[in-house]
Amino acid sequence: MFGGAKDGWQPGIYKVACSASRPLGETTFQMSPGPSLLGDSQLRLKDVRFFPTGAQLTPPAERNYQDRFSSTEATRIGIELSFVHPGLSQSGQVPIDCSILPTTSYVLGTLSFVYDMEPPATSGSAALGIGWDQPGHWSKGDYLAVCQIHGRPISVDRFTVW
Repeated sequence: MFGGAKDGWQPGIYKVACSASRPLGETTFQMSPGPSLLGDSQLRLKDVRFFPTGAQLTPPAERNYQDRFSSTEATRIGIELSFVHPGLSQSGQVPIDCSILPTTSYVLGTLSFVYDMEPPATSGSAALGIGWDQPGHWSKGDYLAVCQIHGRPISVDRFTVW
């Protein structure tokens, strides 16, 4: 069990590491201010797409969406979640956590990012990438991307590294 400081949990991304006699794993989670915007916004996931990217996230107009990546060429792999919702009267942010799991079943990493909701928009997307600066680090196989909002799964999608 753990808790926030005496002032309570502040908005931000927190890292948790678990260990017994040896490290068992780590993950991140995000705290966001105020009540969830999900109930009021009727936010719906429209699409999940993967794309190759670098240290700087590839701009949306330049993304080459695919679900198969070469193990000898891939550096970072990006995930983009697209949403639709009715027009909004106020802006806000929705925290997203996507865990990337290779077939070996351990969590390769968790991507924590936000979907910025700005009125009067009725759609938008959020994206982030995971990987390395140099190619050759991705193991061949299938990978699952399990995405959640406020701890509730919204998507389980797959990409392959060959």
